[in-house]
Amino acid sequence: MNRCAELSAAEKIALSDAIQGKAWRRLNPERRLELQKAAVSYSEQVLGLGANGDLKVVKNEVGKQLLKIAGDYLHNLPPGEVPAHAAAQDL
Repeated sequence: MNRCAELSAAEKIALSDAIQGKAWRRLNPERRLELQKAAVSYSEQVLGLGANGDLKVVKNEVGKQLLKIAGDYLHNLPPGEVPAHAAAQDL
């Protein structure tokens, strides 16, 4: 997830295919959890304020899918287990 912006078009398509629909549901629970946590880490890198003070915008589809995975994962955690987002103070 740390190098998502560096992926080639073919790699982005492969990643996109692996994290949605039937492919996502076929992942074993441990692998899915790893990817969910990686998606949360990705969200902490790409969300926040830009240099101009405006909110950063994720425009690529893979990035949007990863943010959805992170959001779904965090939404399903019990309230006491939801960590503060790294960019929370900026927002």
